[in-house]
Amino acid sequence: HVNQVRALSLLGYQYQILQINDKTHSYLDQAEEITNKYGLPDSLLYLRGNNYSIKALMYQQTLDCDYAVEYFNKAITIYKKIKNNDVAKTNLCIGYLNKSLCFIENKNTDSAKISLLKSDEIIKQMKLTDDIEISQQIAWAKYHTLNKNYKNSIDILNKNLGQAKKMSQLGLDVEIYQLLSKNYLA
Repeated sequence: HVNQVRALSLLGYQYQILQINDKTHSYLDQAEEITNKYGLPDSLLYLRGNNYSIKALMYQQTLDCDYAVEYFNKAITIYKKIKNNDVAKTNLCIGYLNKSLCFIENKNTDSAKISLLKSDEIIKQMKLTDDIEISQQIAWAKYHTLNKNYKNSIDILNKNLGQAKKMSQLGLDVEIYQLLSKNYLA
């Protein structure tokens, strides 16, 4: 059953990347049904967390951030149960980061700040990839923009622009330029 869950999860993830959401949903639901029926050993608990994260991202992109937050919370709950695992900690950080972006989109600044601070705590505990750290800084800039603290937002963005340019295949530099423009025009 574990191999079925892995395969269905991988298919769901691939369809999510392609933004074929009905297929994503179908494969992830099948994986969840099998997981609920047969369970997973603790060593593979991350699969359930990953499925919730993928669903959350799909909802964030296509439906509504309220649905996404619900699934980010489910993923976060799973990742918190996994001890001594850097991948789970990284996924936990990303879960909080994406959850904060939903709160920012919904103009819920208090909850956004809480999620960003939780993500910051994880970043301080471990060395994460530059794209996660820059994405975190972009989220803080969006938070400051939402709070009309444009100078802080601009400072954060300018500080991270150089590193983002080096990683231009991820589009972080474009996102920074767009946010800088929004802040300068405000």
